[in-house]
Amino acid sequence: MRVNCLQASLLAFIGLNLTGCSLLPYQASDGVKPGYHDMPLPGGCIVLDYVGNSFATFSMLENAWLQRAQEWCPTGFDTVLKEKDIRRGSIRSPVNGIDTTLGTQTRIIYGVIKCHTVQAGLLNETPVSFKRPQASINDPSFMKLAVEIWESKGICKADGQTKK
Repeated sequence: MRVNCLQASLLAFIGLNLTGCSLLPYQASDGVKPGYHDMPLPGGCIVLDYVGNSFATFSMLENAWLQRAQEWCPTGFDTVLKEKDIRRGSIRSPVNGIDTTLGTQTRIIYGVIKCHTVQAGLLNETPVSFKRPQASINDPSFMKLAVEIWESKGICKADGQTKK
């Protein structure tokens, strides 16, 4: 009987500690930590990406990306573009006392959304609670993505219409 109580207590303790942890935190990214970047473009479109961590699956990223899109566009949105990608890199770390190069993979979902209706102040310079753009000029990969989407692909026209 005593063993069962100890096991139950241990399982409850572990369970309570694990419930507070998230494999993919929902947060703005600063270019280093996982999270979202977003930036409104001329024409009413919004570039949005969500960068994962080593535990993130594409399904988890999809849910976080959709959550951020719904925060921008509570009345609904059209997905103009959405892509999945894996950024590969490497780190050096000691393994069995030997400095070793290890491969890394970071999953990312990026795209462009267009809100069905634009709320007053949402896409201008007026601060609007959590909907304020989270893009950082310190994150060159996101800024490059936004410029590429706007200039090269020309997805959103300046008059606010999306290209077909």
